[in-house]
Amino acid sequence: MEMFVRYLARESANLVFKMKSTGGLFIGGGIPPRIIPLLQNNNFYHHYLQGDRLIELLAAVPLHVISNDKAALRGAAYYAIHREQ
Repeated sequence: MEMFVRYLARESANLVFKMKSTGGLFIGGGIPPRIIPLLQNNNFYHHYLQGDRLIELLAAVPLHVISNDKAALRGAAYYAIHREQ
């Protein structure tokens, strides 16, 4: 689990850089809501901030965990209902 948390933190930082998501990063899926205590400790945040030169940018981006396990399904259903045909 330590490796998973480390790689999740690094990929979260990469997504902030790739998408320029200064408004916040939402972490979802099946695993993150179940391991919130592991994500709240300093180990996750320490690996998240390993962004080399842009630590100030990473520290300013709020991180959120999506606790609704049906969020992706609801998004897909919304898209299917409201898409242009």
